Amino acid sequence: MVSPTKPGPRVSGDFEALLSQAHSRSSSEVVGPGDEQCSVVDASELESVPGSEGAATEQGPGPAVQLLEQAATAAEEGRNEDSEVWRQQRKHLFVLTHSGKPVYSLHGDENALAGLMAVMDALISFMKDQGDSLQSVRAGRHIIVFLERGPLYLVAAAATGEPVSVLHLQLHLLHSQILCILTDGFQKVLTRNARFDTRRLLGGVDGILEALHTSFEVDPSAFLVAFAPLRMPALLRRSLLLALQTAVREGGALYGVLLAGSKVAALSQGASRPLHPHDLLALGAFVRGSPSFQAAETFSPVCLPHFNPSAFLHAYVHYAHKDAKVCLLLLSTQPDSFMRLADAARRFRAEVNDSGALQAAARSGLQAGEGQVSISSLPALAGGGEPGMTPLLHFLYKHPGRSQFVLATWDALAARGRLPQDVVPHYARIHAAVFRKDEEFREPQPSPLRVYYHSTDEYAAIAYASAEYELYALFDPLAQKLAIVQICQRLCAWVKGSQQDLFVPM
Repeated sequence: MVSPTKPGPRVSGDFEALLSQAHSRSSSEVVGPGDEQCSVVDASELESVPGSEGAATEQGPGPAVQLLEQAATAAEEGRNEDSEVWRQQRKHLFVLTHSGKPVYSLHGDENALAGLMAVMDALISFMKDQGDSLQSVRAGRHIIVFLERGPLYLVAAAATGEPVSVLHLQLHLLHSQILCILTDGFQKVLTRNARFDTRRLLGGVDGILEALHTSFEVDPSAFLVAFAPLRMPALLRRSLLLALQTAVREGGALYGVLLAGSKVAALSQGASRPLHPHDLLALGAFVRGSPSFQAAETFSPVCLPHFNPSAFLHAYVHYAHKDAKVCLLLLSTQPDSFMRLADAARRFRAEVNDSGALQAAARSGLQAGEGQVSISSLPALAGGGEPGMTPLLHFLYKHPGRSQFVLATWDALAARGRLPQDVVPHYARIHAAVFRKDEEFREPQPSPLRVYYHSTDEYAAIAYASAEYELYALFDPLAQKLAIVQICQRLCAWVKGSQQDLFVPM
């Protein structure tokens, strides 16, 4: 038996000690959805972290020349806004406190960008003083979007073509990912003590936040509010699901998830408390962004903001197949359940190895890449064919009832020199044009069938949206509208007929 280990790159040592203290106290419990008991960190304990008061050092600032030299060095290394490399990035994400203290920057170094973040804080504060709030600014090719969440300000600056609503949603998800690591306890501390240094608690988690950003670029999960299932034969998936349900029951877990890369191979959850797709997205980034999880069986606290933003669940994590990145997660409300979950996971691995289901999931994960369906494997009447032989370039199909989507592979678009990073923002613009979201950007409710169509020099785009399905497809710009409509109808019929292999049972 491998003893539980804490993932090194996740949180700092001081905060780990606080987590352990919180988990060991029987009185520090909070009732989450479904009357489940979850460990919670008291905000007052966070304040006791040594050095969190941010006291000023005795030594004053160095000479002006020294400061200029430091800024020049940062620019040469691409760590601040004076660097040409830094300026050429297509998207920037920033997090700062309401007192202007840097917390996180996707590119560069937070310390070197302190001046820029101070300017952001001044802009936001100026608008607040006027009784208004700063939502977005357009500057040439860039859109700058602002979000205030408690004592934190989150800012996105992008030249990707994504609409404001999608960038706003990404900031929400970035905030949720921080809660996934720390819970909202740290926000209570920041509210009481503006000098508290949140970076000490987030030390070493850049990989997790970068994994989330990568998913924004190549995965439509965020704006679709859905997750990508792993395509595999229905009978083998059934074997995985039955084994996973048994492991959840025997281990006393709340949820069970089997991931294959960024896709979900099997999911076990209660009907009264299903996992929110955005919690699944945060959980996937949490696992993929922590390489230490691949070393051994691991038991780690994790917060699911849509379940309870103030409490930790406890995740047993083990890579059942490292080459295909097939990872088993069992989430429990009990901080002392590692041994029981490990025993249940061992029986799960034995059962799926005997049935061949694990090997099938590994093969499917290795073959899937960034999509589940190859255009060349489709029937000809549904747009199937090799690149250049069919007008269908790519498609995206969502099953709203299951909160899952099917994505085509990128072969046809790659032949035209288009990358996923170029196409996913285009889908985001189509989605934003089809649906109108409320001010909190909750999941939109589609009316009966909506149709959207537009054509550019690169491709013709069409979208169908109803309560039963959503289809977004890209075609050759020279394709006739009648042919596009006929292919879409047959493509939807093919997906519906293949649901058992494409989607995870709920």
